[in-house]
Amino acid sequence: MVAERFNSARESIRFITSTLIFLGLFGTFWGLITTLGGFGDLITNLNPEDANVMAAIQNGLSAPLSGMATAFTSSLLGLGASLIVGLLDHFVGIAHSTIYTELGNYMAAHTHTVDTDSPAQVLPNIDLNTQKITAMVANIERNSMDS
Repeated sequence: MVAERFNSARESIRFITSTLIFLGLFGTFWGLITTLGGFGDLITNLNPEDANVMAAIQNGLSAPLSGMATAFTSSLLGLGASLIVGLLDHFVGIAHSTIYTELGNYMAAHTHTVDTDSPAQVLPNIDLNTQKITAMVANIERNSMDS
């Protein structure tokens, strides 16, 4: 049950990572579309017989270069942000594993088998240990939300 809660909490981190990668790719394609459109406009409006053809080319290259800047910038930002969130997910995974291991060790150290055949003697111990475990998990959740 504890492992399921940890894994469900990490799903949002995985979603954010995937979304950042998607946004980076979306920006890349948007920039490439802008680049191709800019080159199309440059070629369409270019008059090779004009004396100022080089000035026209220089002015016409601003739109394709802007599109390329958009493509590269969005790629870098998307991948960089997803890398940072991925590292945070890795560190959260390590923390979850540590907590899960410590909880298992605590459970192993504080539980024991009762040598009795009577359920009436065992049930109070089960109830007491269940209350302790519930309080411990609530304490862990409270501490994790505070940090």
